[in-house]
Amino acid sequence: MAVHVVLLAAFIFAFRYIPLQDYPEWLYHGVLLERIATGDHGADGYVLAGCIPPNSVSTIAIAVLHLMFPAEPAGKLFLLAAMLLLYAGIVRFMRITLHGCDTMIAWMALLLVFNYSFWLGNLSFYAGLGISLYGAHLLLVRRWAASVWGSMLLVTLAYLSHFFAWFFILWAGIAAALLRRDRVQVRVLAVAALPSLLLFARYLMARPAVPGIESAPETAAGFTLLRAHLFVAAVQPVQRFKGVAEPGAAMEIANYLFAAGIGVAVVLAAIRFARRRRAGLNVVLALPLPALMLALPLFSSGIVFPAQRLVVFFLINTIAYLALEYGRIRAWLAGFFILFATIGVCYGFFFTARFDAMARAGCGPDRELYLSADRKGGTDGFVRLEFYSALHVSRQLRLFETGLVLSRDSVISRRRAAEAILPDSSEHP
Repeated sequence: MAVHVVLLAAFIFAFRYIPLQDYPEWLYHGVLLERIATGDHGADGYVLAGCIPPNSVSTIAIAVLHLMFPAEPAGKLFLLAAMLLLYAGIVRFMRITLHGCDTMIAWMALLLVFNYSFWLGNLSFYAGLGISLYGAHLLLVRRWAASVWGSMLLVTLAYLSHFFAWFFILWAGIAAALLRRDRVQVRVLAVAALPSLLLFARYLMARPAVPGIESAPETAAGFTLLRAHLFVAAVQPVQRFKGVAEPGAAMEIANYLFAAGIGVAVVLAAIRFARRRRAGLNVVLALPLPALMLALPLFSSGIVFPAQRLVVFFLINTIAYLALEYGRIRAWLAGFFILFATIGVCYGFFFTARFDAMARAGCGPDRELYLSADRKGGTDGFVRLEFYSALHVSRQLRLFETGLVLSRDSVISRRRAAEAILPDSSEHP
């Protein structure tokens, strides 16, 4: 495990510019929150949202770290802490069912997250994934579920990190209680969830309206093929670094072989369950997720297919179930996943070194695509390096409209748009 920790730390701190899609903007959110909290004039164009959205943990954590460290080291420290928390969470969660779980299984599961959510820069998601998995262990093994205050702390932290982390820790606690027929634990969790439910209700009432993405009506075949493609994209070990590099044909083949291997693993798990009908915790947690992924909308709050986040929960539970039921093939299972995931990590390391060198030199094959933050159409492109310069020299940049910090101009414009569609009260006595 120590080797894995050293590898993560070396990767995060070896390069200044890491090609994480949303990371520069979330880093800027954290710096802006610190400026607002301390009364810094550099945050004059920004305001706090009227609610606490379920993706605030990265903004809050980076703001706190920025009180002690410069902006970029604060962001790197949060990245490392989030990945270590995730690794520890996976290890602890798998020990719920895999007694004596070896670290290679946990490392394999970590690479699944690293090769997808990490590159997308979903900071709050993978921090929340670690919180929910480690929290599930505390609830079910350390018996925090018997304490209202302990359970409330875990559930509220999960809400602050990510909606799906909040959903998963509640689902894990309730599912375990139902399997044990422990009604007291269900009642404790219900009470513990009240603060986060109030925060979520406030969020639903006060959240800013995010423009929707219109899509054409889908046929049954189109529905199936599109979601199958998005599922593959959620687990591919070799990422597309848009505008700067694309994986070659061999790497694309590796992606599809990896997805096919995952498909085989899921089928094996399904066959094993159909034969034995052994409804362990992993099975109960994993079974509803594919249906939920299909039921969720393709676009929500401006996010394309948010259900991709659930793929990680589904696979971690599927892997744990397979390793539990097929003890003899655990090494083969781990070897297959680690082989392809390692290919993806090596490609990511190579590209990161290349990208860091290009970004420092101010050159690249399509500089505008990945360096610009304020192009028409929003914050497209892979990495918006303008946010790095804004960390040191105050600039007015467009922000995600789903965070804890918002642009003052966007808030005013939305308010005016809402007032424009309201009927004139003077015409209606």
